[in-house]
Amino acid sequence: MIAVHQDLRRSAVYTNLCESFLKDRNDSRSSGSEEICSLHSEKLKLFCLEDKQPVCVECFISQKHVNHTVRPISEVVPSYKEELNTALKSLQEKLQHNETTKGEFEKTVQHITSQAEHTEK
Repeated sequence: MIAVHQDLRRSAVYTNLCESFLKDRNDSRSSGSEEICSLHSEKLKLFCLEDKQPVCVECFISQKHVNHTVRPISEVVPSYKEELNTALKSLQEKLQHNETTKGEFEKTVQHITSQAEHTEK
């Protein structure tokens, strides 16, 4: 029972993360603007692997990212996209399973309610 609860909580977290990612991606595509660094007002062209966040060139050469591994965003997007798609597929399967289980529980509730009403009569 605890494992199921943890799986549902984890599933909800991943679902929210995927939905947030897709919303942000769609918003940035529809606005036509590229992401800009809030500190330096430069385009975010790099991705810090340690911090798992996009950075501009100024951020990369600053103290905050000393000795961090940085890659061009275009290099890391495919692997993160694949990872997200795998997680999304898994979540969709879990969601389908949970919806099926919910339907079974609802049928059981209806049956028990019907039996209780029949017993009262």
